[in-house]
Amino acid sequence: MNIFKYDLWMDEVVSDTFSDRFVSNYSQMFGVSPVSVLIDKIKADPPSSLYYLTINFYSKLFGDGKSLRIVSLLFSMLTLYLIYLVSRLFFSQRASIYAVLIMAINPFHIWYAQEARVYSMACFFSLLMVYFFIKGIRSDKKSFWLGFVFAGILAVYSSYHAGFLLVATLIALFFKKNRKHSVKLVFSIIIIVLFSIVLNPALKTQIGFVKSSFWLQPPKMIMLVYTLMVFTLGYSASLVQHIIGMLVYVVLFVYGINVFLKVDKEDTILLFSFFIFPIIAVFAFSKTILPVYLNRQMIMFSPFYYLLVAKGIDSIKKRDLRLISLVIVILLGLFSLRNFYKGKVYPEDIKAYCWGNVHEKKNYSELVEYVVEQYKEGDMVAATDLESYNLFLLYVVKNYKELDFHPSGMFRYVFYPKYVEPFTSRFLQIDEHINELSLDVVEDLHDCSLTNTGSLSVRKFNSNKTPFKRIWLLSSSTIKASSISNSSVLVRNKIAESFYGLSSKEKDGFYVDLFVKK
Repeated sequence: MNIFKYDLWMDEVVSDTFSDRFVSNYSQMFGVSPVSVLIDKIKADPPSSLYYLTINFYSKLFGDGKSLRIVSLLFSMLTLYLIYLVSRLFFSQRASIYAVLIMAINPFHIWYAQEARVYSMACFFSLLMVYFFIKGIRSDKKSFWLGFVFAGILAVYSSYHAGFLLVATLIALFFKKNRKHSVKLVFSIIIIVLFSIVLNPALKTQIGFVKSSFWLQPPKMIMLVYTLMVFTLGYSASLVQHIIGMLVYVVLFVYGINVFLKVDKEDTILLFSFFIFPIIAVFAFSKTILPVYLNRQMIMFSPFYYLLVAKGIDSIKKRDLRLISLVIVILLGLFSLRNFYKGKVYPEDIKAYCWGNVHEKKNYSELVEYVVEQYKEGDMVAATDLESYNLFLLYVVKNYKELDFHPSGMFRYVFYPKYVEPFTSRFLQIDEHINELSLDVVEDLHDCSLTNTGSLSVRKFNSNKTPFKRIWLLSSSTIKASSISNSSVLVRNKIAESFYGLSSKEKDGFYVDLFVKK
């Protein structure tokens, strides 16, 4: 397993800042309450309020860092059991076992079962919501309708994308046998929306963040194909493997639909709708209102794809052909997993766009520890990009009781305002400071550092007049062995005018340069 093999990547670092140790230390360092720290951080980060609260609670008992990935692993394992239960509502035991097997070896799900992010949790609660919904309209038991409401609230608090799946449940009302449940269904949806959206105190701020600063762009039609590719074989299959995988899966998927239509037309339409409707709805929403189309956020819709693929395999009458189909599906998954466990992401030429900025995992912690060990009083640590800033801040705050320095005095984010991306400025909450700068200074080098209250102050940085004798310059590239951004290069060149480079280290795209004053 890769669960402890690699260091936390950028988004996982954000998850770790919700851990109890980070929040507690941060509140002590800057004299603010842990609750206010949590609330402010949740408002500033859109993905999942519920997940971050879960992370905070889990870390109190079991620790933080790479250990946080266990949360995703647990939800992923629970989802395997849940997909079996959902499948049994529609299919035979054999088809249900096939569905579990397909998901269990699926590289897409295994990727997020080993990542400290919300996606496995969102998939679990979304599937649980559908399970209770189906049980509710079939039995009309109050307990299942209550379960639907409860699971629906948890699903939407896990990911707002679950709201599109919630809307898809209304498709059941097109069928005459389900119309007697229309009042209960609509009332349940209203309750879910009321508690998870209308009464959500963080929603307005989170929407504002996505509107003004998020890096996503309106998707192109080809993104729908990429989503299906990811659902099929994840991020680590070669292009040839993806082509073969798509052919096999789509044929089995279509065959499963065709056979199931002859058995139960209404259930076939409903199950297919749970897969296709939310994806199309998210795509349309992203094209016309707000770009939120991201493959990893779609993970909650993928189980319905696997269910129909499993039905396709199960419906093959000839035993030998059925086993061959199953073996091919398993081998496709295993070949992709082989690449995954080697730390590979393919295809190289299109992965940045089609996968949604998913890249190879990295190990950089030894360089962060190296900077801390070699740090001397009078040194400055300067990050030139958001990733390196978050990585170092996380380490310093979590270990500040054992360290001899406070980040408010020695740690800075150094940048040229003209080249700062909106996402970075909004994430660091310095966008208002930058917007207030006059045109004649936006091309000057600036730095921002934490004040005694935990806020960031922005000011000009003059490398000639700085009191620091040495500067540890931290830079990173998203892709392994890739060059750093142009803005980081500009910062490095400017500092080199007043300082000379003493040493330089790099690992997996994380760079540490030590500069000494001339």
